[in-house]
This record gives sequence, structure tokens and C-alpha cells, in this order.
Amino acid sequence: MSETPAADSATPETRDPAAPAAAAPPAKPRRRHRRALGRSLFEMLLVVISVLLALTLDNWREDREKAALTQSVLAALAQEIDANRGAINAALDYQDRMAIAFREAYEVFEKSGEFRFPDDARNRSAAVRFSRAAYDSAVIAQVLPRIGIDTVLKLSALYAEQSAYDDLLRTYASATIQTDFANGSRYLRLRSNQYAELADVERRMLPLLEAAQVAVARERTAGAAPAPAPAATGSASGR
Repeated sequence: MSETPAADSATPETRDPAAPAAAAPPAKPRRRHRRALGRSLFEMLLVVISVLLALTLDNWREDREKAALTQSVLAALAQEIDANRGAINAALDYQDRMAIAFREAYEVFEKSGEFRFPDDARNRSAAVRFSRAAYDSAVIAQVLPRIGIDTVLKLSALYAEQSAYDDLLRTYASATIQTDFANGSRYLRLRSNQYAELADVERRMLPLLEAAQVAVARERTAGAAPAPAPAATGSASGR
């Protein structure tokens, strides 16, 4: 006689509903994703900080180079101003004497017709040859925007006066060329006026030279201190 097989207690139909459900797998993939995201953000932050640090260092080096160039140009300006001032002081006495000598020669010519050319005027120029190479270098190198406005104004006034002096010198040179010794009266009067007027302009330039010299010296003193290193450099080296 055949027996009916016993029902399988492990089948889902006969499983005890009160039995606990199987535990969910741990959320390891989610944690790994968060760690990868955090690491990526950290690396991006490091890249940004590195770029900013490099830019800061570049700007600092550029500022140091510009400061060194400014100091070099200011030193050249100081030498140029001192040389121009010395040239005026050396020329004024001679120009005063020549103005008197040509005026006396003019008076003699007017009275007697005798033309006397002052001997001291034969081997020396009537004018001062001013230098402006340092100022032109300052303009070309764009140094003037890096110094104080008061210094810029004093330098501009000084070198504008030098340009006016050069224009006056060219005017007298042209007038002298157009006047020959045949017109002795006009020639001697013209030379006397030339020496006297050049000396007057040079005397007006002396206060401008002194003011510019003081201003440049002040700029050199103010710019002599080295520029401090950027804060980012110190923090990076201390890590």
C-alpha cells in the first residue's frame, strides 16, 4: 500500500510567517562613493590652492622686479639732477661775464665802429647741455606711475623747463646764424642778450632742481625697504 509523501515543511507555503526576515546587506558601496567624492573635492581644493599660491608668488616676484627697476631709475635720476645742477653752477659766472663783455663790445662798436669779439667766448659754449636720459628711461620703463604724484609733478616741471631752455637755445642759434659779422651791432647785442637770458632761465631752474632732488631722495628712501613675502608662502613652507 502506497504512502502519501509528507509535506515539505521548507516550502514557502508552509513556512512560519512569524519567522524573522533575512538581514539586508551592508551599505558598503554607498560609503565608498562618499569617500571617493570627498577625496575628489579635497584634490580639487588642493589644485585651486596651488594655483592661487603660484599666482601670488608670481605677483610678488613681479613686484620685487618692478621695485628694483624703480630704485635703479630713481638712482639714475638723482645722478642726472645733481649733474645738471652742477652744470648750471659752473656756467652761471661765465655767462654773467659774457653778457657784460658782449654788451661792452656792443657799446664800443656803437661809438667807434670797432668790432671786438670777447676772447673768452671763442672756445666755450654759451649754454648748458642738460641731460634727460634718466627721465626718458623712467617714462619708457613706466616707472613714473609707481612713484608719488608729488615727485612726478616736480620732475615734470623740471624737465618741461629744460625743454623750454633747449627751445630758447635753438632760437638764439638760428638768429645768430642769420646774423653775420657785417651787422656787428645786431650780432653783439644778440649775443649779450643770449648769455643774459640763458642765465636767467638757469637761475629759475635751480629751485626746480632742488625740489626734484629732494623728492627723488624721499622716494628712494621709501622704496629701499624690501617687499614682504606673501603670507601664503609662509603658510605653505610651514606645512
